[in-house]
Amino acid sequence: MERKLSVFSRLNIEVIDFKYARLNDWWNAENICSPFTRIYMVTAGTGYLRCRDVEITMVPGHIYVIPAGLRFSYACENGFCKVYFHLSVPLPNGYDLFESIGDCLCFPEEETVKRVASCVYSDSVRDMLYIKSVLNTLVYRCVENTDVQARGAFSDCVAKALEYIDGNLSAALAAEEIAEAVVVSVDRLRKTFRAETGVPIGQHIRDRLMNRAELEVRRGEFSVKEISDRLGFCDQFYFSRCFSEKYGMPPTKYRKKVNPRQ
Repeated sequence: MERKLSVFSRLNIEVIDFKYARLNDWWNAENICSPFTRIYMVTAGTGYLRCRDVEITMVPGHIYVIPAGLRFSYACENGFCKVYFHLSVPLPNGYDLFESIGDCLCFPEEETVKRVASCVYSDSVRDMLYIKSVLNTLVYRCVENTDVQARGAFSDCVAKALEYIDGNLSAALAAEEIAEAVVVSVDRLRKTFRAETGVPIGQHIRDRLMNRAELEVRRGEFSVKEISDRLGFCDQFYFSRCFSEKYGMPPTKYRKKVNPRQ
């Protein structure tokens, strides 16, 4: 019960950004893949999403959810207005709750969209609590028909390994170094890690590394070379290749296409 309580207390919605946006035909991008979930609450105009070769027309009074890890494209032809949220719901294993959904979702919620739009720039605690309640309900509706496990009952070995990876994330990080740090054999670490988290430890490192890379590229605080060096890649060309494999385009192009304010 104590471990379940720990998971319960850590299961929170982390809002990265939200704002009311007025957009035009310059708002377009192909083959985007975000490590965070995007929520669009449309207030006016028409926009388009394409996910898994299916085109979705975004219309006013509807809420659209694009889960973390899903590859998609977006565009609009004329004026398009929306309240957007970029958020994540991290699980104890380091992955995002929404990564298990795998498809865009749509909810017709005209009154909710109108009220959220009226609350976005409010300084009222009541209005902020209303927005939080909407997001909490929306997250539940997105996952209520899935069987996502919190996997919070990690052994000390795996829990320490996850903590070490987060604190020492690098392209050069290997299972041998982690095993030495948590005082366990490499074979036992690999076997236990996969059994408890559901993924091999090497894949987990790569997934976390590329998520960190996307965040650094999107923020724009460092050059591509600086990001490559900070994340321990052997050179920026290898970093760009890895980034392109994950996000569909080189980091320089991705930075120009993805504006964090939208």
